Order: sequence, then C-alpha cells, then structure tokens
Amino acid sequence: MKPIHWLAALPLIAIYSGGLIAQHVHSLVLGIPFLLFWNGLWAVLTSAIMAAMSRHDGRECEEQP
Repeated sequence: MKPIHWLAALPLIAIYSGGLIAQHVHSLVLGIPFLLFWNGLWAVLTSAIMAAMSRHDGRECEEQP
C-alpha cells in the first residue's frame, strides 16, 4: 500500500471524532449546528481527498468494453 492511501483513513477519523468535538462546542457555524457543519465539511473534503489520491495514484484507468 502506498503512503498516499493512508489519506483514506482521514475522513473516517474526522467524521467519528466530530461527535466528540461537538460535545465541547456549543455554537452555530454559518447559522447551522456545529455537528451538521462538521459532517458537511468532511463530505466535501472527502471528495477532494479521494480526487487527490486518484491523481497521485499513478495507475491508468482501464477501459472496459
């Protein structure tokens, strides 16, 4: 496994740690509860991380008939 593949664990850790962080943060971010903001942010960041992993993977996509 390449070191860049370890980035795939980051969203998983972040999503599950959001609940722990939200217990200590009692505020609104952009008018929405912190936990909802956190999960939405990581949904977007997960896509960016997966795109970066795909770009730096080095394997060519195989076209299937």
